[in-house]
Amino acid sequence: QSIIVELNERVDEQKDTEAANYHFNDIAQTSDSCETKIVSSGVFSSANNIGFDAIAKKYHCSWTFGTQKVSKGRDSNDKANVIALYLVLIRLKQHNTDLLITFNAPIHIHEESQAKSAKEAVKPPQVTMQLFQKIVSTFNIK
Repeated sequence: QSIIVELNERVDEQKDTEAANYHFNDIAQTSDSCETKIVSSGVFSSANNIGFDAIAKKYHCSWTFGTQKVSKGRDSNDKANVIALYLVLIRLKQHNTDLLITFNAPIHIHEESQAKSAKEAVKPPQVTMQLFQKIVSTFNIK
C-alpha cells in the first residue's frame, strides 16, 4: 500500500468532470498497466464529501476508483498483480495545478510475482476504502 500526494500541471484540455479519469488513465499508462478498469467516479459536493467540505466548497473536487493490473519490477504481464487505485483530484485553477491524492492497495498478488511476500497486505476493498477515506478526510489546504 502506498499513498501519494502530487502537484501536477493542470490538464486544461480536460473538463473538470473528466479530469480525475484522465489522471487515473495516465497513472495506468505510466505504470505499464496491462489491464485498467474504472469502477466508479464522481464529483464531491458539500452534501456527499468524505470530510473536506471546506475544500469542496472552494475547489472542484472529484474522485475515481478502479483497478489496474501491473507487474512488479521485471515480472512479465503473466505475473501481474491486481491493485485497487483510489484517486482524489482537487483542481487549483488559480495556480494552474491539479492536486492528486492517490492510494493503491493490492487486491490480488500473483503467486510468482516478485511482490509475493506482500500477500498478507491484501485486504478487502471495503477496508482499504475506509482507510483512504480516513486519510483524505484529514487533508487540508491553507
